[in-house]
Amino acid sequence: MTLFNELNAQSSILRTALTGVAKRHSVISNNITNADVPGFVAGRVEFESALADATANYPRNRNVDVSGVVPTVHFQNPNFRHRIDGNNVDIETEMVNLYQNSMRFDTIVSSITANSQRMRTILQQ
Repeated sequence: MTLFNELNAQSSILRTALTGVAKRHSVISNNITNADVPGFVAGRVEFESALADATANYPRNRNVDVSGVVPTVHFQNPNFRHRIDGNNVDIETEMVNLYQNSMRFDTIVSSITANSQRMRTILQQ
């Protein structure tokens, strides 16, 4: 039953990471959408440090509690402006961020799928 508990803990961590990556995708998409809106300030999502803190003792401690890990939106340098109209969205940076975030999303989904298959195998035996 230890292996099942370990897979359950991993699934919880991966679901939390997927929530953070999904939130980041939404914020990046919003930044891109508002790239031409005067005064718009780009947002950034942070959750990795909170997730790292919550999982610091994993795998030694398999009772991981990631329920307090919530992705938060921060506004990067709200006083810094890239353009004269007050908008600080750099479209090239946002497109790179979107690509990197998509790769993270795909990796997490693949890991969740692999964990689900492992759980299915354990339950069938």
